[in-house]
Amino acid sequence: MIAEAKRGNQEAIDSLTIEDIDTYAMVSRRVRTEDLYSIVENSFIPYGSESDNYSILATILEYKIVKNPVTQEELYLMVLSCNEMVFNLCMNTKDLQGMPMVGARFKGNIWMQGFVR
Repeated sequence: MIAEAKRGNQEAIDSLTIEDIDTYAMVSRRVRTEDLYSIVENSFIPYGSESDNYSILATILEYKIVKNPVTQEELYLMVLSCNEMVFNLCMNTKDLQGMPMVGARFKGNIWMQGFVR
């Protein structure tokens, strides 16, 4: 539909405009009585001045505890899904507030390395 609107299709433009207005109205109504994180399912936003730092809100698909063989610290190795991207996150267990659970959401600032599948 977006591609059609870019080509100048007036019906596609009108449809997208109406959908946007409806979405804005629905969010405006819900934000009065609900927490923002119950409305927003996920986000992937650049964070800070570096090009590889992001603030994310993602769903935990898998997790396990592993041990760093050098420091002997426990780490969470999580598989996250955010905006239809699936990627791994590794973090020290001491730095996570709460306990990870499959289906729960993770919110935090990350340093993205490697690739996204």
